[in-house]
Amino acid sequence: MSLRALIAISVPWFGLSMLADGLAALLLPYLLLTTVGPDAQATVLGLTTLIGYALGMAIQPLAGAFSDALGARRPFLLGGLAVALLGLGAMSAALSLGALGAILGYLIAVSGGNIAQAGQQALIPDRVPTVLRGRAAGLKGLMDIGGAFLAFAVLAAVLAAGQPILAAAMLGAGLALSVLPGVATAAASSPRQTRTGRALAPSALWRGLPDRHILIRLLVSRFCVLLGVYAVGRFLVLFMGQRLGLDPEATAAQAGIVLAALALLTALVSVPAGWAADRLGRWPLMVGGAVGVAVGIGLLPLATVSAHVMLFGIPLAVGTAAFGSGSWALATDLVPPEEAARYMGIANYATAGAAGAAGLLGPIIDAGEAMAVGFGYTLLLLLAATAAVAGGLVALRLPDADHEGMTDAPQT
Repeated sequence: MSLRALIAISVPWFGLSMLADGLAALLLPYLLLTTVGPDAQATVLGLTTLIGYALGMAIQPLAGAFSDALGARRPFLLGGLAVALLGLGAMSAALSLGALGAILGYLIAVSGGNIAQAGQQALIPDRVPTVLRGRAAGLKGLMDIGGAFLAFAVLAAVLAAGQPILAAAMLGAGLALSVLPGVATAAASSPRQTRTGRALAPSALWRGLPDRHILIRLLVSRFCVLLGVYAVGRFLVLFMGQRLGLDPEATAAQAGIVLAALALLTALVSVPAGWAADRLGRWPLMVGGAVGVAVGIGLLPLATVSAHVMLFGIPLAVGTAAFGSGSWALATDLVPPEEAARYMGIANYATAGAAGAAGLLGPIIDAGEAMAVGFGYTLLLLLAATAAVAGGLVALRLPDADHEGMTDAPQT
């Protein structure tokens, strides 16, 4: 399989990541900073994103099962794009509708993103052989984090100028420009898909999972490490605002710079990390990445200026790239080709579950801050680092790509 084909498979992740990370890390927090009182901001942000990721956990396996049954990926990419654009339009009206408009628009937008992702994330097991899936996972990480980088860099400047409507429009444009070219790739993949002919009853979504203990251990490891990563990303704007004593615009600007720089580093490391996952194995990248994540998070309580946050985020970014490439490659190794979308939707439970669970830490932050200024965010970071360590320990028991239980997709 050519490098060009691997890149084509990965392109839609750029816009999907722009949408997800731009919404949760910058646009939604900014809107809530301007519409919700300071004593409840972390709670509202946390619970809103929790609901959003719970929707994703419900949508992706179901949409994936339909995609497998229909033997098609393209309708889900296009339909998800349309729904996401509708949600972004609602968020654009948040300044007149208040917090409720921001919350409802966010939930609609992330629902659309998850519909599109249900079709997109099946393309690697559809088309890429096992021996190249580490590289494919690395390119996926490059696009994924690259989209986050652009969202952070551009949205930070736009929000610092007080232009949330423009920020929402830019997210929509980025999503459309990346997903529409990806539709052609999905169409090219469709001949390899066969209709499963299986019922789409709720029980069918879970068929076969009890016998896949390796997949379950992988999901536990991903959940724990990504919980640590998402907990930091979700509340970084609020953390820096509290720690540095800045107004919303200045906080968004400085946090955006930090997030953009760390996202760029993560993207750059993802490609060699994917190569290493093919050469060295999946679990060594996962364990090493979990250690880097834990070290970076563990240092953040010492930060007193934005430069410290940037410095301490370096091992966090490198660890995220290594863990992400290794774990995504292993996930694509494990799914059966004929039901790739359904299994990848279930595999996403670790990602969406971790992102949603990170939102539950919002009330803990507010409770800790009520006890002592700064204590809530210190407690957040302690819990996040502990989760990353736990995920690394679980990864120690995972096999590599030559395990007999893994499947391989035919090469095209």
